[in-house]
Amino acid sequence: MQVCAKKTGSDSAIGVEAIAYNSDYSQQGEIASVLLPENPVKQGCSQTYLLFTSHLKVYSFIGQGGTIIKKSSMKSIF
Repeated sequence: MQVCAKKTGSDSAIGVEAIAYNSDYSQQGEIASVLLPENPVKQGCSQTYLLFTSHLKVYSFIGQGGTIIKKSSMKSIF
């Protein structure tokens, strides 16, 4: 699994998180990618092997001053 976060000119921190669940949602694994405002890079990716892949949900967020100030709704991929 790979997730990527991409800056679009903001001075805020940005991130994305994917959460994978087993078939009955009793177990989960997560992966995230976060870019802080001080980071000159415009895109960052993380990858890992997730054991639970019956259901996958993702959301993104914006942070400022160490606090998440805006969060997207959770989106179901499968």
